[in-house]
Amino acid sequence: MKLDLGSGPFPREGYLHLDLLIHPHVEVLGHGTNLPFKIGSFSEVRISHVIEHFSVENGLRCLREAHRVLEEGGRIEISCPNFSYLCQGWLGANVRVKLAIKTQNVVFGEGSTIGQIHHSAQDPDTIGYLLRCSGFINMEVDLTTRGPRDFIVYGVKR
Repeated sequence: MKLDLGSGPFPREGYLHLDLLIHPHVEVLGHGTNLPFKIGSFSEVRISHVIEHFSVENGLRCLREAHRVLEEGGRIEISCPNFSYLCQGWLGANVRVKLAIKTQNVVFGEGSTIGQIHHSAQDPDTIGYLLRCSGFINMEVDLTTRGPRDFIVYGVKR
């Protein structure tokens, strides 16, 4: 079984969907820092554009929970905005006002609905560090699938 942690309004086929908010496809209401599942329940955990909504401390708790519910050799997939890339764009010599506003929305969250505020800023290095602290190994970084603004990091439960 596969878990989509924080799936929001965007379900992914083949996954059990957990979210803090009610959406038509969400099967389990819950918080990423206290998952209501037994040890080793899942072969894969996907966390897409969720980790930045946690403080660094709660993000680490979330990753430790993901590690707990994954089976040995299970895979984690995390995607989120690339804070390093966004900062480089912000500091670029030709920042336009519209681009600056859009960049702020990505960095801080849009804030138009509940939960749409970012509490931490991540890049591949910080996510890799948090994954190692949570017991994951064999990290792979994908900077191309989602374009330069976002990234994906994969890890394996040891």
